[in-house]
Amino acid sequence: MNAKLTPADRLLVMLRSDPANESLLQECMATAFAEKRPALGREAIEVARQAGVGASLLDYLRAQVFMNEHRWPEAISLVNGLLSSTDMPPANRATALFTLGLALFHSGSFTAAAESFERGLQISPDQPSVLPWLLRSLHQSGDPAAACEAWRLAPDSVRSAEAAGVAGLAFFDTNDHEQAAALAAACLAQHPDCIEALVVKAADDLLRGDAAAASPMLERAVALNPGDGRVWSTFATAQLARGDVDGALAAYERATQTFTEHIGTWSGMAWAHIIRRDFASARRCLERAMAIDDRFGETHGGLAVICALQDQREEAGRLIVTARRLDPEGFAWRYAQALLDGEARDAQSLQRLASRLLASRRQLQRRANQTLH
Repeated sequence: MNAKLTPADRLLVMLRSDPANESLLQECMATAFAEKRPALGREAIEVARQAGVGASLLDYLRAQVFMNEHRWPEAISLVNGLLSSTDMPPANRATALFTLGLALFHSGSFTAAAESFERGLQISPDQPSVLPWLLRSLHQSGDPAAACEAWRLAPDSVRSAEAAGVAGLAFFDTNDHEQAAALAAACLAQHPDCIEALVVKAADDLLRGDAAAASPMLERAVALNPGDGRVWSTFATAQLARGDVDGALAAYERATQTFTEHIGTWSGMAWAHIIRRDFASARRCLERAMAIDDRFGETHGGLAVICALQDQREEAGRLIVTARRLDPEGFAWRYAQALLDGEARDAQSLQRLASRLLASRRQLQRRANQTLH
């Protein structure tokens, strides 16, 4: 029967013989979590409680159980209670703040998570595991520029490969594509499964027009984290660039389940519907994008394309004027203007025009990126 015991089971047996051994307790807990058995962790906590192990340690371990069960509010409540103590040793406080930050991040409270990580770093600045999560929190809170600045200010001692990958995505989203690509490459050389770095590498491939190179990176990222809407959105763009419209639409649908407020995702899905000539669905996507931010020129340009394809010339012209004012180098309004000029009507000419305009767009992006350095 003992042959069937897992490492966590064996550690629990040992703990029952030495229930006040805090090191053994924590090893048992860590092994239970690695085996995805939080219930066994609860057993271990109860054994230790009956032996008189301190309440603070047990509450922290209970918070870890809640974390493993994705019960973020309960974890946050327990850790906040621990942090209210005035006599907590600094090292323990830094660890608790890191745990709190993780719980807040996963609950969607990104600004509060960033504050928790920053407080932990003030106590214990040489903690490489904290920086990637601080950068993620700042980025997810809608401030990628702050994430870039946090990377610049971080000492070399905490600049891990993972942190470089996360920083790369922040730099990409502030249009510093050269720095983003360099950080992603440095990360992937040591940490090939960093999702942010995979996304940056793939997005850079797409900007260079190499969807074939981007797709394997994104397939890997999707496999690593199938719940990441940003990954699905970029994967959808790669599918669309390769001509797999059905695959792109399926990926965009997955993206919008969690990545709900990203204009580019809704715009990309609209283009997939436009190619299929499902103008009603395309219009709904663009209207959703417009509700997020009506100052995005490509959204107005996409609506202009739909109007042009439906021979609504006056409305298309009005939308082109707006799109051009908002984004003079925009792709969509140029496409719409070409349609009004009769340059593209059949599927083959539409594809040729799209390729030419996309190539022009990529060249403009490269030139703009070069002026940043």
